[in-house]
This record gives sequence, structure tokens and C-alpha cells, in this order.
Amino acid sequence: MNKDAARGKALERQVGAALGGRRRRNGEGVGFDDCVGPDGQELEVSVECKAPAQLQLRGKWVEQARRNASGRPWLLVQRPLGSKTTYVTLDFQFLLQLLSEAGWATAASEAPADETHDGSSADIPAGPGAASPPGASGPRVPNHRR
Repeated sequence: MNKDAARGKALERQVGAALGGRRRRNGEGVGFDDCVGPDGQELEVSVECKAPAQLQLRGKWVEQARRNASGRPWLLVQRPLGSKTTYVTLDFQFLLQLLSEAGWATAASEAPADETHDGSSADIPAGPGAASPPGASGPRVPNHRR
């Protein structure tokens, strides 16, 4: 087994355990999810894990996650080579649902409309959120005044 495949399987084991399940073995079960419940049953969410050399968002990965989900919510989980951070891509409506259930956001059906004028958020500078990991805003650069 090559190192990339071993990293991918390790990520699947970690994510499966974090979700109360385990890694799906090749050919096991009826679906294609990377993670399943303890007895091999589907989880409530479909999980597709990737361990690329660099963080990236590939349309074919998103489509694979959606296709494997068969109508369930889906997660595309990535941990790039050398990273200690695990990243997740998911459908925005599912995120709103989770936040609403946690009491952190308005219910998904009550979400406010986009208030930007031209569809962009360029007027509002992006910054790390309250729960962002250290270093999310990039490396610190000394402020040199002339």
C-alpha cells in the first residue's frame, strides 16, 4: 500500500470513529460511503474522505459525495498532507440546519435573504470567525511604519 492510500485510510478511520462508527472496508455494505456505523450500517450523513497533498476543492469530489449520499446529507472531509486541521465541505442548507438545531442560527427556512447589492461580499473584509483555529488569518507580519 502506498503512503497516500495509507493516509486516506487513516483519515477514514479517524472520521468514522469521531462520528460513532468506523471505516467501511472495500466491498462492504450496500453503499459507497467511506464511513459506516459500528455494525456496517449507513450513518445519518454520507462521508467522503480525501487526503490530498494540498487542500483543494474538486467538483468531481463534491459530485461523488452527493451521488454516494443518495439523498442524505453529505460531508466531504479533507486533511491535506502535513496538516493538523481537518476541513469539511457540505451543503449550506445542511449547515444552517445544524446551526439551527444547536441554537446558533435562525432556522434554515427562516434564513434572511442575501443583503449584498451585487451578490458579492467584497465590501465586508473576510476574517476568521470566532471558532477559527490559530493561524486561520495567515502568518503574522510585522507592521513596519516608514
